[in-house]
Parts: sequence; structure tokens; C-alpha cells
Amino acid sequence: MPNAFQLAEATAAVSARLKVNGRTIEQQTNFSEIHREIVEMEKGRISPEMSWLHNDLSSSNAFYVVVRNSEGQMIAVCAVRHYQFNEETLTTFLERQYARLYGHGANAIDTTLMPPLANDIRGSVCYLGDYFIAREGRVSKEFNNSDFILLVYGLAIMQFDPDWIFAFVKQKNALRGLPAVYLIARCYPCALEWKVETDFRVDSDWLIGSSRRDLNYLFDLIARGRLRSVNSVGLVENKSKSLQPPPVSEPAAKVART
Repeated sequence: MPNAFQLAEATAAVSARLKVNGRTIEQQTNFSEIHREIVEMEKGRISPEMSWLHNDLSSSNAFYVVVRNSEGQMIAVCAVRHYQFNEETLTTFLERQYARLYGHGANAIDTTLMPPLANDIRGSVCYLGDYFIAREGRVSKEFNNSDFILLVYGLAIMQFDPDWIFAFVKQKNALRGLPAVYLIARCYPCALEWKVETDFRVDSDWLIGSSRRDLNYLFDLIARGRLRSVNSVGLVENKSKSLQPPPVSEPAAKVART
């Protein structure tokens, strides 16, 4: 388990890798302003779970992590919302929250079959939402999605000390390997069965999450210099030369070229 200094140092390391070419990073709690900015981006909307119009958001329970380019434009954003479940599980929490946000007071989801993760998550919990990388970040070889999410994890740990983190991702993104880029420990397809129609959530969405032990493992790897980043195809870069392919001998190289 990383100590406070190692966690801070590892978080600073991923922050430094993101702050190139004049990029800046913000931990933002001006929710009305950040929501206005997100709506004006190609993302076009925010999740009801993070809307300041539907939730009592403050610096004591939520923040956004924002990366901007040298011109001040937002190129990456992710929201963190903290909840204290105590002995309640994510299953019962979502049943109540979605009745309010999506069901107008009526049950919005069927909880008779929930992913095991939903019944494991309890205690101090962080929800990650409104994750978005603008086109500039998606096409840049110098912007690494895994570095950005590790920065979010590090800030969430330092501010809220969570037992769990969780998020929902679209099935198309899950099948493209997004949970691997997120360095997430557990993921489940078809996480929710909806009783109401919503254009924001669908039955095929995946539930993803990691425990604090899982997050500690990631930051231990960074502290030991073993985990530098994950590239666009989800392969872990490691400083160990033993993981590199052996050199091709000259005769073999000539055969390969023929």
C-alpha cells in the first residue's frame, strides 16, 4: 500500500506527463460554469447524476478534473462525486437515486438481477462521470488516457479516501477496451435493466469499478517505476528490458525481408 508521500509523488508524475505543450490541469468546483462549458463542447450534455440542477454539489462532495490546451480550451474532463453509503450497497442506492432522477418518483430500474459488483460496493464511494476526451486529445500521441484517469484516481483518493470507485460505460466503448485503458479491476455487461425510457442510460451499459486495494496496487506500481502508462491499444509499457522482444539475428532478418 502506498503511503501518503508515494501517492502524492505518483499523482504528480502522471500530472507532469499530461502537462506538455502548454497544457494546464484544474480541479474545478464551479459546477454551473463547468456544466455550461461541457454543454458547449462536442460532448453536448452532462449526466443527471452530476447536474448541479438536480444535486446538492459542493467542494466537500464533488469536483471536476479538467485538462486544457495552451489556448485554454478543454480537451479532457472527468467528474468525481463522493457518497457515504455506510452499510447500504450500490444496488439500493441506485434504486433510490434513479427513481428520483429518471423515474419521477417511481422505480426506474429492476434490481432483481444486479452485477455482483453492485452488491459489493459500500462504505466510502466515488462515482466517476462525464468522462470525455475532445478530438484534440483523442488524436494526440502526447495525450494518454490512462495518465488522465490515474490523475483522477489519485485526486479522488487524496480528497475522499474511497473504499470503491465506479462508473458506467457504453457497451461500444467497453468492447473497444476502455476498461483496460481505465486500468479498472472489474467490469460487468448489461448492468442495469431499465423500466423507464431514458436517452442517457440503456440496458447494454457496463458497470465498472475498483476497490481501494485495486487502486493501491496501481499506485504501488507507479511508485516502483513499473507502470509508466498504457498506450492506445492497452499495452502496459514497462521499463524492464526483459519484456522487450529479443533482437533478430542478421540471417533471420534477411529471411524476413525476402
